[in-house]
Amino acid sequence: MEQYVDFVVSDEELNQLISKVAYVDADTAIEMIDLAMTEQRMVEIEYTSVVTPRVMTRKIEPYKLCVRNRGDAIYGFDPNDNTIKLFYIQNISEVNVLDEKFSPRWLIENELR
Repeated sequence: MEQYVDFVVSDEELNQLISKVAYVDADTAIEMIDLAMTEQRMVEIEYTSVVTPRVMTRKIEPYKLCVRNRGDAIYGFDPNDNTIKLFYIQNISEVNVLDEKFSPRWLIENELR
C-alpha cells in the first residue's frame, strides 16, 4: 500500500525545486534556457546524443537559441573541452539552471523570441 506525506515548502525551496525540473518538454526547456541566458547562469542538461544513442550530462554556458534543420537548438560553450556545441532541444530531457554565473565570451541571442 502506498503512503503519502503532506509537507510544506517555503517559496525559496519551491523556486529551487522548479529550477531543477526533470524530463522537461521542449517549451519548458526553452523557457529555462532563455532565463539562464538572460541571467548569464550556467545550465546543466541531460542530453541524448544525435551521433550516439547515449544520454550525457553537460554543463554549458548558453549562448544562442535558434532554429536549425532538425528543429529548435541551443549553442552552448562546454568548459570541459573548451568547445561550442549544438544541442537540439528535442533531445534534452532535463534542464537545471545553476546558480553559477558566467562572463559571456560572445554575444548572447535568442532567435526564438
